[in-house]
Amino acid sequence: MKRKILFGLTAVFFVLMLFGTFFHQKIDSLFRIKVRLATIETGSEYVTVPGTIDGRETEIMREEQFLLLPAEAVRDNMIYVVEHVTVPYGSYDVVTLRVVQTAGVTEGKVKITGGLSESENVAAVYDDSFYDGMRIVVEGQR
Repeated sequence: MKRKILFGLTAVFFVLMLFGTFFHQKIDSLFRIKVRLATIETGSEYVTVPGTIDGRETEIMREEQFLLLPAEAVRDNMIYVVEHVTVPYGSYDVVTLRVVQTAGVTEGKVKITGGLSESENVAAVYDDSFYDGMRIVVEGQR
């Protein structure tokens, strides 16, 4: 009798593990914070910088590239980057705190001059409830 109970409990355990393996993303979405992604825009502007041409001091026009993020996504030169992590039993998304170089705010958008690439994903809102490495669910995915 004890063997049947032990076998039954073992079977239930493995069925629950199998269920969790296949449906962990659906289950995670019930309990994790949902995050929207910010739209990263590119921009450029011409600036004058001092330079030397043929031994003479002069001003040179140079094009500077930058990225634009919504002001809600940046606080004190810090943003939350959304990263997709793959592990042996599946995958999930996490937010990672990152320092970026900024160059002012224009029309509700912050100029990012360093520390972020255009191909990365950023949380649309800098939220105090986030912490570095926190598992989240990205809205509009899966």
